[in-house]
Order: sequence, then structure tokens, then C-alpha cells
Amino acid sequence: MKQSSPSAPDIAAVRAAVQRFQRLRAGKATHAALVDAVGVKLTQQSLQLLVAAQDGQKASELGRATHMDAAAVSRELRRLEGKGFIERSPSPHHHAGVIIHLTDAGRRTREKVIALREAHLTQALAGWRAADVVVFAQMLDQFVIDLQATPLVPNEAPASQNEAARRALGRGFPAYSAAGWKVTVGGGDIGGSSAVSSSSASAASASLKPSVTIANSTTLPSGSSA
Repeated sequence: MKQSSPSAPDIAAVRAAVQRFQRLRAGKATHAALVDAVGVKLTQQSLQLLVAAQDGQKASELGRATHMDAAAVSRELRRLEGKGFIERSPSPHHHAGVIIHLTDAGRRTREKVIALREAHLTQALAGWRAADVVVFAQMLDQFVIDLQATPLVPNEAPASQNEAARRALGRGFPAYSAAGWKVTVGGGDIGGSSAVSSSSASAASASLKPSVTIANSTTLPSGSSA
């Protein structure tokens, strides 16, 4: 049986939801609550780089991982270095390359931010059924994969190339989202797969709460996410 394409209202609903999520993630109030809870003063871009950084990583690799241009990466790395969170050294393999090393303070701050965000997600999803969390993580991951494989300008690449890219990125619905969230419910990692149903999606949506307490001390604004 041929699968029907999404309707225009369905696409508009997805677009609106994505825009709300982007505003929440980039909101000043959300960032302020996060850095206050962690006890640091960092810009959003500096914090993004610190969380994504791997010890011994090339600066260029970090830029690609965070989708930031070279100038922004260089600027924010200088700020992180000035605050004692990282150290930079020349690459032994490339005269213009830079290697990033996390300091003890950088590692502690990075771990605090990751733990805080995971606790926030766990509390935000506490009212969801475990099966719905699995489906949500799988579908969100697939959504990111399809966006990455689809040209922004129509007909920029043949459909066959787009499909090949999707297969290369993986159509197996991995259990974790591409945003790096590891969803945990009741102390255990969520895995496996589940069929999507409109009733389960509705039940999941209805269970969201207006505010979430993070680290038992800081409350994000209603509708915000760390």
C-alpha cells in the first residue's frame, strides 16, 4: 500500500513546533538559568563548544560538530582558554591546526552541564510512558537524519542521491537522538523500538508539565528547556 505524503497543515504544524523548540533552546532565560545553576559565566556559544569538546580534538573538528564557522570557534575557544576551561596547542600534523585540551575545571563544568540537562530531560519526560519516550527519541533522530540528507534548495541533488545519503546515515531508527540526549527512565537506558500511534503521541503530549525543577534548586521558565 502506497504511503500518503504529509498534508500542508501537517507540515506547517511540524515547522511551528520546530520553531518553538529552537526559540526555547536559544532563549536567554533558559541559558541564564543553566549557567546560574552550574555557577559559570559563559556565552551560549562558549558553553556549546565546551559541552561538545573532546580532549585532544582538533578545533576544526569541533567546529564541524557544532556547525560553527572557524572565526566563531576561534573567538569562543579564546574565551574558554581565558577562563581556564581549555588549553590549546599547535597540531603536530598541520602548521595551522589547533588541538584542544580540557582542563580539570573544564571537565568538571562540562560534566555538570551534561548532568543538569539529563536530569532536566528525565523530569520533563517523567509523565510519559516508556514506550512513547522510545518512539519520540527514534522519530526525532530520524527527523534530523532526513533534514541533513535533504537539500535546502529543491532539486539541488537528485532524489537518488538523497535516498543514498539517508541510507548511509542509517534508517534503523537508533534509540538515541542525534542531539546527544541519552534518554533514561527509572534509572535505565531506553532502547528497542515501538510502533507509532496517534493515541500514544497524544498521551505523551498531554502529560507535559508547565515547569521543571533542575538540580532541585533552579526552575526553568514555563515551556523552557535546558
